[in-house]
Order: sequence, then C-alpha cells, then structure tokens
Amino acid sequence: MEKPKEGRAEKILLRVDQAEAAAYPQEQIEIAKTALLSYRARFGQPDETAAEPDQKILAQVLACAAPEDGGIIRIQKVLAELAIERRPCGYSWAWFVSVMLQRIHGIGWQALRQWRAGRKQARHAELASFSDDAIAAVAARKAMR
Repeated sequence: MEKPKEGRAEKILLRVDQAEAAAYPQEQIEIAKTALLSYRARFGQPDETAAEPDQKILAQVLACAAPEDGGIIRIQKVLAELAIERRPCGYSWAWFVSVMLQRIHGIGWQALRQWRAGRKQARHAELASFSDDAIAAVAARKAMR
C-alpha cells in the first residue's frame, strides 16, 4: 500500500484524534464494538481480561474508515484479513486504531507516534505561552496597584 501524501495523512490523523462517539450512529458504534470484542476474544492475549473498548476508541476506529474509505464494512474486512493471518492483538484497545490506520491508509505506528509527539509538544508550547501571558498579566495588574 502506498503511503498517503503528507497533507492527507495529517487530515486523517486529525480526524481520528478528534473523533467523538456522538458523531456516529449508535448502530455503527455497536457493530464496531461487537467486531472488536469478537476479534479480541479469538486473538487476544491469554492472560488478558480487558474491559470493553471505551467510546473514544470506538469513535477513532470508525474515523479510520470514513464513508469514503468504506466505513464499517472496511473495518470488518480489515478484521477478517487479520483473522486470516491469525494476528494476535495488542494489549491496548488503541492497537486497533493503529492497525486500521496502517491497513486502510498506510500510516504506520511510527508515523502515528511521531505525529502524537509533535501534537504533545505543540500543546505544551501553547500551555507554556498561556502561562507566561497569564503571569505577565498578573504582574501588570500588581504593578498598577
């Protein structure tokens, strides 16, 4: 599978990162949940007793396969391909998000990790800037007294 162009990959990752369960029909959420639970029951780690996937993970999995990418049917096809390969799933429900991004869009886990690190740095820079501005504003108010 060929890698998506830089701008397209960024849009896909933003869509997945910002996904909310409320944006999807409850029927699709339930289908995705059943599919992930079924796959994990067959190919999960032997000592694993994980709870059900949370709504954020389900929304992110659905966001990986937007309607133009095949939607829930595409997710089911990816899970079927994984089952044929007898691929054991990871310990975290987020493993499914990473696999969907890789199989549907060609975005590997390394690129995902790098993108998340960049977003984290950007948020920290925003917070630091906000803190500096807030401190300066308080200092200015105290100076006016």
